[in-house]
Amino acid sequence: MSGASTAVGSLLLRGLSWWSLHHPLRRSLTHASVTTDILEALIVRADFDDVAGWAEVRTNGRYATGEDTGTVLTALTRTPLLDRTVEQGTTDLLPCSRLAAMALDVAAHDAAARAGGRALHLLLGGPPTSRLATHAQVPFGTVGEAGLRAREAVTDGFGRIKVRVGGPDVDHDIARVAAVRAAAGDGVELLTDANAGWDLAQAVQASGRLAPLGVRWLEQPVRGVADLARVSASSDVPVRADESVRDADDVAVLAAADAVQGVHLKLEKTGTVARLRTAVAVARSAGLHVALGQMDQGRLGCAATTSLAAGLGIEEAELWGCADVDPTDDVAGPLILLEGSVLVPQGPGLGVVVTLTTPPSGALPR
Repeated sequence: MSGASTAVGSLLLRGLSWWSLHHPLRRSLTHASVTTDILEALIVRADFDDVAGWAEVRTNGRYATGEDTGTVLTALTRTPLLDRTVEQGTTDLLPCSRLAAMALDVAAHDAAARAGGRALHLLLGGPPTSRLATHAQVPFGTVGEAGLRAREAVTDGFGRIKVRVGGPDVDHDIARVAAVRAAAGDGVELLTDANAGWDLAQAVQASGRLAPLGVRWLEQPVRGVADLARVSASSDVPVRADESVRDADDVAVLAAADAVQGVHLKLEKTGTVARLRTAVAVARSAGLHVALGQMDQGRLGCAATTSLAAGLGIEEAELWGCADVDPTDDVAGPLILLEGSVLVPQGPGLGVVVTLTTPPSGALPR
């Protein structure tokens, strides 16, 4: 465990409250597993001696996390947390709800960094970092819409674009990726994410057709370690895992099977920063490329992901999951996107200000 995690883990929790929010989306979120027009989230405030910290967790992403608002709140309200250390609390929360453990752990890291007057990425041991490149998203849609989104991304300064694939019509997916490449040009890095939407035959066929388009990564084309290994063995496009990897143990299994060339990790799946750090270390020691992902969420959650990426030295990361959350509807900020990069918050803790105008939806009783 790092020095930062040790210090955070020793904090004593004195109070915990939360707000249940719905963020309406300017554009629907659509990929192989879900379509939704809102993001549901819990904003959590954790009070420690002399300092408080904040966290955001997305709670209508059951397709990715297996959890929802009910599972998170059940874990938070039924687990003894008050007047115990963060390490004790997260240890007890993890078997029940990794999102609940994440909420407590992120809030504790925010509080510890605020107490020390340091940005979180510095507390985590990262170098001073001013900005991190992220990617634009191209969701499912028509071929024309894919090209339009790609042109918008290039105009906005993005050097990396991720295209959702994995639909039932492989020809249509390939045509959309081709439209993105044509619109973006050869200088833009192109990623594809199937969210395990294809069967083995579809994935093998698609990988062969994606390679001439200069696709850098094919993410989670199929379910299962064995099928990932089969796709990897036949693909000229490097394959990485997302849905098949939750923590360091899963990374080790994938590496031992030579199933992928990279992993796409999420704090929502590991549950705590320390466990994320361990998963990153295991992946790097196995020679796997590491990318950091996130659930689409508001700016408080995106500030946490940005701070983690900078603090753990992860160069490829999803940082702008708030793209379709109107800043006037959000509760935290500022978080700034500039020419395809997110400016790393430099203020204490997560470096954003949380503004809530309603009483908490709930709190742990004293």
